[in-house]
Amino acid sequence: WLSADILYPRRCHKALLQALAIASKWTKTTSIVAAIRSQAAQSDNRKSMAHNADLMNALARLCVTGGINDHDLRFIALEAIEFLTLDSNSRTLVGENKLIMDALTKRGLDNEYNSNNNNEDDDDNMGIEIDGGGQFDRAEDKDVIQCALANLFGVM
Repeated sequence: WLSADILYPRRCHKALLQALAIASKWTKTTSIVAAIRSQAAQSDNRKSMAHNADLMNALARLCVTGGINDHDLRFIALEAIEFLTLDSNSRTLVGENKLIMDALTKRGLDNEYNSNNNNEDDDDNMGIEIDGGGQFDRAEDKDVIQCALANLFGVM
């Protein structure tokens, strides 16, 4: 967890966030997304993270990635997004990220809507596909999504 020692405002923090965004494409374990969540848990890091479009888009992708066995990836990404919505300094930037909002909304909608809009080529999907029919993997998913959206409600 070397990344836990690199916090904003260190000069290398921006490079770390970029490296995590790139590394997040590897989803065989939760270590990368857990490092992102660890960064988001530190309030001083949140604004810098929200300014990093590649990292935000990676979180959106992770939030809806994979199949039935990828619940931990999705849940940790949701938690990281929720952390980013806690501070007013990052909240507006999170709310302005279309992929994040699309991922939160799509993860939060009912099964019927998600199963009808599970096509990656659908214009309304913005390139985000929800595998597994969009069902919540656990009750905690719903709670985290609701908290994140409630935090964002005031900036919309």
